[in-house]
Amino acid sequence: MIAGLTQSRDGGFPWIALAVPGVLTAVIASLLIISLPNGAAKRLTDIEAKAGATAQAAGADGNLKAFPAGTVCSGDFTDAMKTQLNLALGSTGLKIESFDVGNTGQAATLQAYHVSVKGSGSYEDALAALNVLHGYRPRIFADTVELHNHISNVELQVGGRLFCR
Repeated sequence: MIAGLTQSRDGGFPWIALAVPGVLTAVIASLLIISLPNGAAKRLTDIEAKAGATAQAAGADGNLKAFPAGTVCSGDFTDAMKTQLNLALGSTGLKIESFDVGNTGQAATLQAYHVSVKGSGSYEDALAALNVLHGYRPRIFADTVELHNHISNVELQVGGRLFCR
């Protein structure tokens, strides 16, 4: 046995042997509690619910009841709407490097249009562009969103679909 850990010099139990692990456990528990942001569980539940609804709507083959109001355009996605979306993105301050909207060629009740946006700028400009895309109607269902951090700016790449009937 190691002297001093199991027994004190006077033959009593050393309280330091219990105090150190107890203090370490308390510190780890308090750091864990502090590290969790407020409302994290509710935000995660909200995100999962939205993701489920979006997946259901994007996977619906022409069932317009699955799409909330404003998410599907009527007619074709015209050049005027493309210009409007491009101008809305340009007003965010993000330098748009490429912008493309093209019909996927699927003939169904709903026509799917592929949307891709690539731009660079400040982090705030990228967030503003994501807010524009989030609020745009008809709704753009994002397939991929990439945000690459560079030294003085960020690069944003978004790929998704929108639907017209």
